[in-house]
Amino acid sequence: MGQFYQIPKHLPMKHEFLIEAAEQGWWYCAVLPENKCVITFFTDSDIASQLRLNQSKGWNQHLAKSQSIKPFVSAMKSTETHPWIRQAYSHFLPPTSINNLIAVGDAACAFDPISSMGIGFALSSGCHGACAIQMHLDPDIQQPLACYQNDIVQQFMTYMEMRQNYYQIEKRWPDSMFWKRRHQQITEKSDSLLTP
Repeated sequence: MGQFYQIPKHLPMKHEFLIEAAEQGWWYCAVLPENKCVITFFTDSDIASQLRLNQSKGWNQHLAKSQSIKPFVSAMKSTETHPWIRQAYSHFLPPTSINNLIAVGDAACAFDPISSMGIGFALSSGCHGACAIQMHLDPDIQQPLACYQNDIVQQFMTYMEMRQNYYQIEKRWPDSMFWKRRHQQITEKSDSLLTP
């Protein structure tokens, strides 16, 4: 969930983006063109409901508890009446038995925003998918679509390990449900990726 803010022209910008861990999730702030910025808070839907982060009052109360984001945004004005909500979770499309079908970008798999992998993966998987389709049209090349899909599986498994490592670093809130969920092992999920 998040909000857009207008940055006063006189406000010096020390950073293009900020990331701050919090007890119930993590904050992300990025400077945008035309003196604007976006501030988002990534958490689970049940936690967001409990904190009433979809309401301006709950959002502002939670934002006031931040250490790095609060001073940055204190001189700014929100351009919206209430926070917006978007889903941003990891997911993966398992290998399919449908002939002549491959998925690229978010249709193939999507990544936790903390990884900063989404745009790069969308571009690279689109290029690799196009190459796989081109090779598929050549009868002398064996199973290029299956090779492409296997590569996607391997990339997602590597990402899941990296994501786990990112979240394991944060140890300040051992009783927080958000961090407990991220500290759980992911081996079951990784093992199930190869099952069609």
